[in-house]
Amino acid sequence: MTGFFDKLGLGNFGVKTNAGTAAQTRWQDEDDPRIFYQLRPRARRISIKMDAAKREIVVTVPGNARR
Repeated sequence: MTGFFDKLGLGNFGVKTNAGTAAQTRWQDEDDPRIFYQLRPRARRISIKMDAAKREIVVTVPGNARR
């Protein structure tokens, strides 16, 4: 799981911040274009959703983007 968070650039995963300050962020996987990662400040847990109609997988991770 560490590699997953490194890919998103989340060195300080688990640190609570103000949820209203960061917007939703979404990345497409470099190796598989059908997989998307999204970072949501209000999410409480990691979730994986499959959309068969769009043929894509969305992985949602709690936290804020720090760029």
